[in-house]
Amino acid sequence: MNQNVVELKPYDDPDDYDEFLSTSSLKAKILCRIAWGFKDFSHAPDLLKDLSDDFDGTLLDVPAGSGLFTREKYSRLKKAKITCVDYSQNMLDKAERVFKEASINNVDFIQGDVGDLKFEDNSFDIVVSMNGFHVFPDKEKAFYEILRVLKPGGLLIGCSYVRNVRKITDKFVDGYFVPKCLFTPPFHSKEEFYDMLVKNYSKVNLEMVGAVACYHCLK
Repeated sequence: MNQNVVELKPYDDPDDYDEFLSTSSLKAKILCRIAWGFKDFSHAPDLLKDLSDDFDGTLLDVPAGSGLFTREKYSRLKKAKITCVDYSQNMLDKAERVFKEASINNVDFIQGDVGDLKFEDNSFDIVVSMNGFHVFPDKEKAFYEILRVLKPGGLLIGCSYVRNVRKITDKFVDGYFVPKCLFTPPFHSKEEFYDMLVKNYSKVNLEMVGAVACYHCLK
């Protein structure tokens, strides 16, 4: 993996972000099918379906984005203490509005850098990172920080683009997503990403959806 790290430039247009990831427009639908090889991003919220609605612990969501993939599930986690962190204040502002409209009131919103999380060690029972690692500029540091704040026996849930799975996806990432600051190089290959997880987590379940790695990891 290329160790050259670029400066973080957050993607600050949550409406455009939601249009693309929700595949709500014809352009987004076509782009999704060509670039990713699947029809929509339903794999992201599906990652949370096994999380009990009675969960009453602490949950960190980073990057929280606009809340597009988490709103429905978080609306049922009435007993949880949820903390949403994102580098983009615009994303957080939209997530806060969306959650308020859904009567989700047990969430703290914090603008911050995943590479420098302002939490004590072993602070969270669950960390959620939807479409996370391909956004983080210093992926090793982000990985360490997430591992640090996750409690022993805690669960990491997320999904991320990985390199060298689909050539057409890699071309779209380099030519479209990177220039729009949606994704930030360098990127892990599937093998690199899996190895990183199994070296630090006691149990790893990773499944591929197109060029996206979907994972549940027990610390």
